[in-house]
Amino acid sequence: MMQNWKYIALSGVAVLTLAGCGDNANTTDEVSSTSSSMAQEASTETMDPANTSSTAVATDDALPAEAGYSSVSLDRAVAIFMEKYPDSQIKEVDFDKDFGDYTYEIKGVVGQIEHELRIDAETEEILKEDRENNDHDDDGYLSFDNLITPAEAIRIAQERINTDASAFEGWKLDNNDDHGNAPIYEVEFQGHDAEVKIHAETGEVLGVDG
Repeated sequence: MMQNWKYIALSGVAVLTLAGCGDNANTTDEVSSTSSSMAQEASTETMDPANTSSTAVATDDALPAEAGYSSVSLDRAVAIFMEKYPDSQIKEVDFDKDFGDYTYEIKGVVGQIEHELRIDAETEEILKEDRENNDHDDDGYLSFDNLITPAEAIRIAQERINTDASAFEGWKLDNNDDHGNAPIYEVEFQGHDAEVKIHAETGEVLGVDG
């Protein structure tokens, strides 16, 4: 009889031990599952743009196209031209959408030949190449050191004539004889029969034609 009771007691202890192990296993699984879920949530929050703080400075490349900004910056467009014509001196840059989409038209001189490239302002595709004799010995050539950006020129012009950025139409950059051969932005807006001239080094508004 005593042996039976010992057997029953030992069996009970074994059952309790197994049950405890099972609970521990379940608890471990629950902790592991919870940790995995939390890790996934943290990962999702990190990847979610709405939860991501950015310290990037807005540049010409990152601003709305309707305000005159594009994926291809002025510096990049000039670099494309110089890669094509390494010995050239650039005399003029136009940025507009006269041909449907925004493009850069850049003119530069090598010796007695004037080269022109039309570059898609979003894809960098060269849409047109042209050349002709350069008969102008008194051309002024651009230096791109210390120039304000097209974005800054557009903002200055916009404030000068009190118009909305979405009315932006285009700009031209060249050296102007009327202002001591200084580099000048000429900025135009739709609905305004006016062209704002801005000193490309100082940002000073030099006049409004029209």
